[in-house]
Amino acid sequence: MLIALNRPVVNVTIVPGENFAGMVKHKGVSDDIEMDLWWLSEVRPELEELIMVSMAGQGAECILAARKNRAGYWNGGSSEDAMTISHWMDQLCKNKRFSLYRHYHAVLWSRTVDILQLEWWNIDHLANRLLEVRTMTGDEVTELLESHASTSLTDRFAWQDTWAPSLSI
Repeated sequence: MLIALNRPVVNVTIVPGENFAGMVKHKGVSDDIEMDLWWLSEVRPELEELIMVSMAGQGAECILAARKNRAGYWNGGSSEDAMTISHWMDQLCKNKRFSLYRHYHAVLWSRTVDILQLEWWNIDHLANRLLEVRTMTGDEVTELLESHASTSLTDRFAWQDTWAPSLSI
């Protein structure tokens, strides 16, 4: 997701830590900034991307496991991601009705899922490489994805039609 949104990756790992099973570290917006209307209008696209990046882990898990809860929202992902999503959604929808929050969340979720489906070829290659090496730097991730960039769209779609999971929301 970070690569698709042109966001810099610092590193990615599947090695469990004290509070996580795996992690992607990226450069993002600081948590301690004061929100005001002018500033929010300037960084809305970046905040939306940060929310979508946080939704991506949950989205990928749900695509693979086809999980859906009774309310119609997907389950999965880390609690840290859920807190990040909630924090930035609260900032974006400050002083707005809950229905706006809910609809805005659904739009960002839909965009996240669309990107995941379009990028599943890259996600699969990255996941398989991480199973081998367990941790990669941002440069290594970029190099891996660039090495697969020459694969034709026809070949990618053929692979996706035969293997890649699908998600309808």
